[in-house]
Amino acid sequence: VNSALVGDQLYMMIPPQRPRCPLGLAAIELAVALVEVSQFGGQKAWPKLVHVVAGAQRRIIRYLEEGLYEAPTRTDDMGPVAADPMGELLSSRWDVVGLLHAMQVILLRSTDGHPFRPLLWLVAEAPHGPSILKDTQSTLGGYVRYLLAELRSEFWGAGDGVENFVLRVLHEGRRHLEKSTRVFVDVGAFCYRHECLPRVLLNEVAKDHRGNIKVYALEPNRRNFLRTQALLARLPKRWRRHLHLQRAAAGNHSRSQVVLHG
Repeated sequence: VNSALVGDQLYMMIPPQRPRCPLGLAAIELAVALVEVSQFGGQKAWPKLVHVVAGAQRRIIRYLEEGLYEAPTRTDDMGPVAADPMGELLSSRWDVVGLLHAMQVILLRSTDGHPFRPLLWLVAEAPHGPSILKDTQSTLGGYVRYLLAELRSEFWGAGDGVENFVLRVLHEGRRHLEKSTRVFVDVGAFCYRHECLPRVLLNEVAKDHRGNIKVYALEPNRRNFLRTQALLARLPKRWRRHLHLQRAAAGNHSRSQVVLHG
């Protein structure tokens, strides 16, 4: 564990006899995975790593769940002592917790080489995660990383995320397309509580008399569409002249019906 944390080269030595203790079995499985990821890196070792760690996790969970009932009762000067599988796990000579920690450190160190926006968790998002992680140079790869890293704070609406996003986009539009009509398409235009991109767009444009925009809001789900329609119907008429709300889904082909998932 210490060698892994320092970054030294690791070599696996399997004990001649497999331990009977479930924690010992889990520790050996994790140690093998730790050597694998230290030698080949997070991306290359991930397909094998995920299965090994899942197996060790099942052993540990089973031990914690069943150990309460199977552990022999101990006594001390005060009488019977209740079984404590978690205490046994933390104090065991099999350093399961240390191995898991070392594996996390090596994954953080070896998975993503992007200098500014690492997205280490994408290693688990197969099959496209590794391909995104490998792209550390292109403009598209940089945009994808920015989108994923700032999804909650700027693109989805945590706090003032939607408002900040709209203000930035409108500012860029005014700078480059001051006399042109700017078109915004909101794909999945469900308005929920304060999160309503069409309303925020129209509100910001209403403050600026030079604002010349069209907002196309697409929402395929019937219930969500009706709720959004009712909310946007309360807006002033001069705002709604810029809005085109339609029950539709965005796709690569035109068709009258589509199956929705999720």
